[in-house]
Amino acid sequence: MADITGTRIREARLAQGMSQVDLALKSGYKSRSSINKIEHDSRRTTLDKIKEIAAALNVTPDYLLGWEDDPHGEIPRETKISEIEKLFQMLDPEQQRAVFTMISAIVSAKPTEQH
Repeated sequence: MADITGTRIREARLAQGMSQVDLALKSGYKSRSSINKIEHDSRRTTLDKIKEIAAALNVTPDYLLGWEDDPHGEIPRETKISEIEKLFQMLDPEQQRAVFTMISAIVSAKPTEQH
């Protein structure tokens, strides 16, 4: 496990005001020492445990492993629009109309938010 994983686990835990004991219990460990060892990179752990820790911290495993920078795996709005536009341009006009119709139907079926 890379140093970044232990650091991110610690930062996410502290950001939520969670103790090592709390995280240990929520992720299936019996004691805080396991979390302490993971945070200080002296203990390797399985991907399944990383998934459990991520779920307990409400972040993605990819974030904890250093594979993405957003703890919640959200794609920045600009990236979404840019990627959607690229994909849309790859379609022929008939496919574009079908996609547009489908998106319009989804949006119009969405309940409006009341303020």
